[in-house]
Amino acid sequence: MSGPPNFAFEPPRTDPCDGAASCADLRVHVHLWIEHGNLSSADRPVLDYASAWARARDARRDADGAEVRGADGTVCCTLERDGDRVRVRSGERTGAFDLAGLDAFVERVAQRACSLLYALHPHLVDDPSLLAFREDLGIGPPRVAPVADADLRALAEATLMQPYPYAVDWEAVRAATGFGVPADYRALVERFGPGAFDYYLHVLAPGAELDAHDSAKRALWWDEYLAEYWEQSPKDLPERLRGKAFTILNWGVTEDGAHLFWIAEEGVAPERWPVAIHTTEGQRWEFYEESTTAVLAALAHGESPTDLIPAFDVTAIYHPLW
Repeated sequence: MSGPPNFAFEPPRTDPCDGAASCADLRVHVHLWIEHGNLSSADRPVLDYASAWARARDARRDADGAEVRGADGTVCCTLERDGDRVRVRSGERTGAFDLAGLDAFVERVAQRACSLLYALHPHLVDDPSLLAFREDLGIGPPRVAPVADADLRALAEATLMQPYPYAVDWEAVRAATGFGVPADYRALVERFGPGAFDYYLHVLAPGAELDAHDSAKRALWWDEYLAEYWEQSPKDLPERLRGKAFTILNWGVTEDGAHLFWIAEEGVAPERWPVAIHTTEGQRWEFYEESTTAVLAALAHGESPTDLIPAFDVTAIYHPLW
């Protein structure tokens, strides 16, 4: 059984609101994936795209088919009922997903559309037209609190992180891994959820849709693997870790195989855990005393000295994976 659809909003890389009558008219490049295939890619006003899906959802309740049609009349795609499935067609491409997941998908589109605008312009949280838009689509008022952590705030501003409350049972995470997590990472996840910087560096989070991005499930995998590896190749154990009792917890990964860890020790507060970056190629390790968000912020601003992970492009965007 295939999973729900996924999508991404790519705003313009420079002056994203330039040429729009208001930021609510912001045009983005929309990618829609269904059954792991890229069904469509098109430039659309972001709120109009969300509204089009909402109208199609309402029409689906009373009709055998519906169109995801923008306010200008442009048809983004068509929906057809196929038993308990929705078949989506865009040009010659088709995909399908469970009808029961349609309402949740529409809500995600609307939430992300608003969140992208909030990331660009925080003052829009109180904008009457956006509040009315949210009410019309039934997603309620935004739940956006100020970002207290300075490094997280700098990271969010640099990469257009899109605010959306993400609930986590942290006690269940502690039970699964034996450890808590640093406060700044917890704030990042609760505020922005799992995501990826330009689909390159993935921030893992408990409960992520894909097991590969679920930090509660993945946290200890590398600890177990490396313990076995070092038992067979003790010379590759980093000098910094020799003679210590520690646990390696995975919280991030890049597309080309670099992994980001915390080096956890019993009795040491999570905020004092070093951050480590590791690549299996050459068994290279680097360690940082800075916090999780400080390391990410340094990458975002091109200030990190590591060559294991390239500094982000100045316009790198954090794409939500919720």
